[in-house]
Amino acid sequence: MTLTDSDTARRSEDARPILLPASGDGQRRRRRHERQRVVRQRWMAAGAVVVAAAAALLLLRGTHTGTKQATAPPATAPAPAADSTPLAPPSVLVQQVNSGRTTSLAAFLPSADGAGGTVLVFPANTTLNAVEANLPRHKAETILTLEDGDLSRLLAAAGPVTVTVNGAPTAVAPEQIPSFFTASAPGDKLTRQRGFWDAWLARVRDNPTAAPTQPGLAAAVGIMVKGPWTVAVPPGTAGG
Repeated sequence: MTLTDSDTARRSEDARPILLPASGDGQRRRRRHERQRVVRQRWMAAGAVVVAAAAALLLLRGTHTGTKQATAPPATAPAPAADSTPLAPPSVLVQQVNSGRTTSLAAFLPSADGAGGTVLVFPANTTLNAVEANLPRHKAETILTLEDGDLSRLLAAAGPVTVTVNGAPTAVAPEQIPSFFTASAPGDKLTRQRGFWDAWLARVRDNPTAAPTQPGLAAAVGIMVKGPWTVAVPPGTAGG
């Protein structure tokens, strides 16, 4: 078979190389890879959310249906022990004055036990500081400063009180009380005052209507006559 010139020309034309398009600079490939990476990250994040939600649901279901563990109550500090020592009731100081000068002093100290107590009789020249040093709270909650007439009226409800002085009984009417406290005889002043207050408390104990109406003194005396009492001069003072 003999090739003609036209066959040779056609063969030469068919044998020409096929030109491929230029491969470019790789940007398209990088963008494709970036999109694939973003898609993978989104799927991973979505999977993590699903797993977390499932775990929370299981935990919540276990909390409501599972067996509860016993929990110990919170520890509390022990309460401080209460002080059971009773407080002494308010004390009362009866101060008799005449023309601005103190002529007698008596402090009524009811017992903290609620029954009984002590009457302390002081010399007339005792200072208030010295008196308060002998009181349970080192002060008198009530101080009654009374002229002679006021003292008689304060104690008038008891009527005449029989006081034994040096073995001899003496009836003392309310209006005689101031002079009985300050007279020079019989006996010494503090002895007569101690005898009077002892007899007066006994009268109030036996006859409650004989109690004074002044609130502070009435409260103190009301406690004292419920139990034993003493009438004394403080140790270390004249006549004590």
